[in-house]
Amino acid sequence: MNERKLSGSTLTSAFITIELFSGPKIFSSVAEALGYETFTVDREAATSPTLVADLTELQGDRLPQSPLVVWAAPPDGGFNVDDHNLHWDEHGYPISASATAAMNTYRAALRLINEVKAKWWFLENPYGPLRHFTATVGYNRGYPTRNRITIDHANYGDIPPFRTDVWTNAFWWQPRYEALSRLARRPANAKVQIVKGPGRRLPAPAIAEMFNQLDAYSRSREELGEPKAPKLDS
Repeated sequence: MNERKLSGSTLTSAFITIELFSGPKIFSSVAEALGYETFTVDREAATSPTLVADLTELQGDRLPQSPLVVWAAPPDGGFNVDDHNLHWDEHGYPISASATAAMNTYRAALRLINEVKAKWWFLENPYGPLRHFTATVGYNRGYPTRNRITIDHANYGDIPPFRTDVWTNAFWWQPRYEALSRLARRPANAKVQIVKGPGRRLPAPAIAEMFNQLDAYSRSREELGEPKAPKLDS
């Protein structure tokens, strides 16, 4: 078995993480640096993922089973758009091609998380209309079994302000710098956040903080046994 070092401790394990829509691999870069095995999936071969695939067509049996963590960052272009009413109806259902594509990738992420039986899962998307859709609204108030964390990137380094929502079953994750907008409602037609490229992904220090808390939680449960992780409803 492989040894990994984290937070000054050495744990013997062969834990693997999966990053869906991996793109710049920010999450996997942190995981690998901490000694985790990583498996990345993206449809763009240029990003050199472990597996090149369209996630809307990918079946879970092509991925590692029962991973410790699945991290997904579906493309947000169809969610965070100007003229929101031209893409989504009043109930949050897609009415344009780009909105339909966005919802399909979001649903694909949920499906794959369930199919591989991830112990802990995280789904990130820029702070925006997705938090008000039927599929996610329950996470706005469902602590501790359902969580939505909002993080302002600027709190984790000298980087432009940008807020990201993360939906997760990791009830033990308590970011030190959670944004005050956690429960705030963002108007559907609010100005779209303009940070481009990798800057739209959760910054590495926030992900490292999550791994440190996972390590602490896991060690605290060693003598008591592991509780069952809450199941994700698709």
